[in-house]
Amino acid sequence: MTHAITYPAGAHGAHEDGLVARIGKQLAEWRMYRLTLNELRTLSRRELEDLGIAEADLRHVAREAVRRA
Repeated sequence: MTHAITYPAGAHGAHEDGLVARIGKQLAEWRMYRLTLNELRTLSRRELEDLGIAEADLRHVAREAVRRA
């Protein structure tokens, strides 16, 4: 025996839209973080030093770049 659950029109659509939007935003931020981090990792120690960035701070710098975008 199967049971069907029905919802009034629009009862859950707005919630799903918000969830999808949040997931999309988080994926976009993750992609930007990965791209930024990969780009920073291509810089030489000298270039990082000129920018005032320590190698140990690359993840932090990438996270801040996404936060400020």
